[in-house]
Amino acid sequence: MFAVETTLVLPQSAPTIFAVASALAQAPRWRAGVAGVAETAGARVEGAMLAFRALGGRYALATRVLACEPPRHVSWRSRGEAFVLDVALSLEDAPDGTRVTYHCGLSLTGEDTLPAGHATALRRLLVRRAPRDLERLSGLVADLALVAGAV
Repeated sequence: MFAVETTLVLPQSAPTIFAVASALAQAPRWRAGVAGVAETAGARVEGAMLAFRALGGRYALATRVLACEPPRHVSWRSRGEAFVLDVALSLEDAPDGTRVTYHCGLSLTGEDTLPAGHATALRRLLVRRAPRDLERLSGLVADLALVAGAV
């Protein structure tokens, strides 16, 4: 498995961040590559299908929650024909807000179904996207908090 981990401190509380980050329906708004989500009943506990795009391709990934411990930890596994993405968010109190650690792991399951060079390119893409995903999550949480008047 190839894994990337990045951390960012957000000024909001863990419950506020968790409410946004743990909702799969919000994934397209902060996770690069997630083009859409088709939820099954109660996506936080049952699962969903993520439409994932990368390197000019589109992949349907069956996604399910592996662990959910509000407001401190949530993790998902998204499985497709060519690869599996394991994503986890851990939240802990920090002096300036909440430290969010974002872990994303990539396991290739059907390297032979990927075009030549795409396995290496997917790894590079993951390295670039992980920090940006946290920055996008930070912006989304701030925007939603402003709208809700919970700043």
